[in-house]
Amino acid sequence: MINGPSKEVLAEYFKNNRLYFDSLAREYKNSDPEYYNKFIAPFYNNPFHASSEKKYYSTLHAAPGKKNSVPLAVFLMSVSILIAGVVLFMTANRAVNIQTSDSGKDADVKTERAKQENASRKVSPSIILDTLPSIQKLDNFGKGMAYFSAGDYDKAEAYFVQVPKDNIMYDEARKKLSEIRKKNLGK
Repeated sequence: MINGPSKEVLAEYFKNNRLYFDSLAREYKNSDPEYYNKFIAPFYNNPFHASSEKKYYSTLHAAPGKKNSVPLAVFLMSVSILIAGVVLFMTANRAVNIQTSDSGKDADVKTERAKQENASRKVSPSIILDTLPSIQKLDNFGKGMAYFSAGDYDKAEAYFVQVPKDNIMYDEARKKLSEIRKKNLGK
């Protein structure tokens, strides 16, 4: 004969109302050890129940008489990370200020040199188009249009000439060729 709640009811208490389950366990452990060993102890001895439920329980509620140290540890870790971030930011900012104050005149000279070098090294759009994979994947008409738009009429003419007659853009390629030839004659 069962002198207490059934195993199913105990399982519900264990999952949903752990404090009540623990108080029942203490009561039955003292008053009816046989019932405790048969029905309640398996919940504490089962590693699957104990690991999943105890972790959840222990992080939310401290056991009676014990302080819960998890929120305190999280708070201390957050504060220490914040302090470390502020210290790193301040030291990095200070290093940048020291470096810029030392090389203020050198930086102006270097900037001027870089501007002069870039002005002397003009890169034509056709050189850039030659290296783009998206242009390389196009058919002859697409490549011709890309070079035509970039103003490199010689390369555009070479691609427009290669457009086959069965291509639907053949007539358009011929129109572009005539435009290129008119521009070349106008020079």
